[in-house]
Amino acid sequence: MSNYLARNNFYNKTNIYVTECLSTNDFLIYLTKKNNLPEWSNVTTGYQLSGRGQRNNKWLSEKNKNLLMSFLFFPEMEIKNQFNIHILVSLGIYYSLKKIGLSNISIKWPNDIYVNDKKISGILIENSIKNNKIRKSIIGIGLNVNQKSFSNLKATSLANIMDKKFNLKLISDIVLDSIFLKLSCFSANNKSHIKEYRKLLFGLNRNLKFSSENNFFSGKIIDITKNGNIVLLVNNQKKYFKYGSLNFL
Repeated sequence: MSNYLARNNFYNKTNIYVTECLSTNDFLIYLTKKNNLPEWSNVTTGYQLSGRGQRNNKWLSEKNKNLLMSFLFFPEMEIKNQFNIHILVSLGIYYSLKKIGLSNISIKWPNDIYVNDKKISGILIENSIKNNKIRKSIIGIGLNVNQKSFSNLKATSLANIMDKKFNLKLISDIVLDSIFLKLSCFSANNKSHIKEYRKLLFGLNRNLKFSSENNFFSGKIIDITKNGNIVLLVNNQKKYFKYGSLNFL
């Protein structure tokens, strides 16, 4: 798709707001089954009754305090390239946070966004595959904006960092626009986004503690493969881990 057509679709997207729902991903999936929604159509809500994160984790958020959004994307991408969606969405959020004025931003593999070593955003991507290609992606984003207290001490928000209240609609526009710029310019032959993602990895070249299959160990993150496997240096040996097989401690 040309950049002109992509931009035209972006501005003609359907924007839907609901006061609350089970989760924005679930609601958008339901809508796509009932309606022929254009690409970049999105759902935002003030509260999720059953917000979901990666690996069936719960996403907890105070009412009307944070950005809770899902949008529709048509990648037409080969399955082998699917991790690029994670990379590009993560980079889109990274650049939106930089635009807002944040620094010391990192990406915790595969696609959590951290500021000052605390989680500020998470991403949930659910793909529909047909004939070995990803035809449709529902991409959910949770971004801590105006919430100030968290049960998880490793979480933070824009309000905590910058000591002010933010307009959620403005934040939504900034985030979506940044993600659009990344996804619409994707080329499987251009590897610059992988290099950029690698440089921003949370814990890169730092000694960290991990677990995998009930084994506990220390290691350093040293690389990421093009298909999304993370590479650790453990006891001077390279170890490769697929998504879902490694936990940060």
